[in-house]
Amino acid sequence: MAAAASSDRRSKEIKAELTTSILGMIKECEEEQNVDRKIEILYQINSIMPESERLKIPSLITNDFVDVALSRIEEKVLCWHFEKEVSGDDNGKYAVTS
Repeated sequence: MAAAASSDRRSKEIKAELTTSILGMIKECEEEQNVDRKIEILYQINSIMPESERLKIPSLITNDFVDVALSRIEEKVLCWHFEKEVSGDDNGKYAVTS
């Protein structure tokens, strides 16, 4: 029983850390004026997303695409935060489960 509680607590910690990190990066990206830097931040955000949740980013990216992608990512992150379990390993790989 203690192991289950510890595992649940760790999942909540991982979820909170990942949520805080991604939401902070989204805010940074939204405030950035340089489109190339915005794209770079979007790639960084996408790289830390759990593999099953990553967006498919096209080779030609517009500022509008970045805005839509950030909105989708924010939606996913808030969904995990309130509804799903998130687990991670020491290599920075995350997984989302029901």
